[in-house]
Amino acid sequence: MSATNTHWGLAVWPNATTYCNETPVNLSQYSGIAFWAKSVTGAALKLTVRDGATTVNTDTEGATSPSVPLSLTTSWAYYKVHWSEIKRPSDQTLADPQTITIIKWEGADAEAIYELLLDDVSFFND
Repeated sequence: MSATNTHWGLAVWPNATTYCNETPVNLSQYSGIAFWAKSVTGAALKLTVRDGATTVNTDTEGATSPSVPLSLTTSWAYYKVHWSEIKRPSDQTLADPQTITIIKWEGADAEAIYELLLDDVSFFND
């Protein structure tokens, strides 16, 4: 997968029976999400999830969604993110893996232009 964009990123709907299906999915049987990634120029990104406590109406450009910062390099690297690392910026509460609706990779800088390449996205258990 590859995405070149500004002020957005790449999103995955775990319950993708239809486009943008935001029916929550229980991913608590997994410890987190793993993937290979790189950026053409290197990039400061964040992995963001929308869970049951975050709705489209209250989440202005990811401001309240739980997220974790990622620094991508120009070489392929393996990333393993535990659900316990993904926190809301406002109060540091954890994402609820029982109610995930969207998983997004998005730019930390809304004005930056970047190219993100992802491969082998999967959920893992420790």
